[in-house]
Amino acid sequence: MEPGGTISGEVQVGALRARIDGEVRVTPLGVHLRFDTEELELSDVVALFGRQIPEAAGAELGGTVGAAGSWAWPEGGWSLKPRAEGLRVEGALPDVDLRGGRFTWLAPAGDGLRAPRIGGDGVPGWVPLGEAGLFPDAAIAAEDAGFYRHPGYDLAAIEAALTRMAGDPGLRGGSTLTQQLAKNLFLDGADRTLARKLRELLLAVELEATLPKRRTLELYINVVELGDGIVGVGEAADAYFLKKPARLSPREAAFLAALLPAPRTLGPRAWRSGRAPDGRIDPILQNMVHTRALSPAVAARARLEPLRFVPPP
Repeated sequence: MEPGGTISGEVQVGALRARIDGEVRVTPLGVHLRFDTEELELSDVVALFGRQIPEAAGAELGGTVGAAGSWAWPEGGWSLKPRAEGLRVEGALPDVDLRGGRFTWLAPAGDGLRAPRIGGDGVPGWVPLGEAGLFPDAAIAAEDAGFYRHPGYDLAAIEAALTRMAGDPGLRGGSTLTQQLAKNLFLDGADRTLARKLRELLLAVELEATLPKRRTLELYINVVELGDGIVGVGEAADAYFLKKPARLSPREAAFLAALLPAPRTLGPRAWRSGRAPDGRIDPILQNMVHTRALSPAVAARARLEPLRFVPPP
């Protein structure tokens, strides 16, 4: 390998063998490497994690993944741009029918605990999508602007999460609403590992093949945690504003969406202080303009609207 030359070879991890090509540049300040992997079968990548991904046992996986990236020494900086083509998953989801009717899942019950809860059409407190007001649009604007376009995962969002991981060992963010739904319904704990993200991915890909987008969104708004033990937009609209979801103002809907990254801390904090997290609400309102959920004039008025919280329980 010469300074400024190319590299080519194979890397083997367990039973997985991958070819990597790239180029290296040597300077007085260090070494800079750029590389690209061949396309790998999704099943082979998942198999590396063994029992850490129990959803793969008995499931049929299709499609390929790959990545291009860079690494620099001595600063240690790196980047990774993932690729995916034709991902297909069958048999990873638990045996539960989410297309209609009732189902049971382990829902947040406060203080980090979870308890069985029944959800679905006709269950008291279940909010049909058409009665959820602006909250679904606010959730999309806050968490997943490409919701109606992506196949359950967003490669650009995953790349951004991997970039953040370069300075933080925890893999935060990068999940679509579909992946978040999979996590809320089927996964316990709050691991931020690559294996956990792969579990979310497999479940999300199969959910996308199973459910229409509107049903996925309806499930999401009813099972997502929006406060310590507050589950779903129906409970949240009542707890914070004593309203039905359909009557939430644009700012109130954006406030609930602003809680999504950390509902157990952000919700109680807003209650205690009586102040809204404007630094998160205002960008959500602007994104709702970009997604055409709000007009610029309505969003401008919403930024000035005071929020009046119901006293906490």
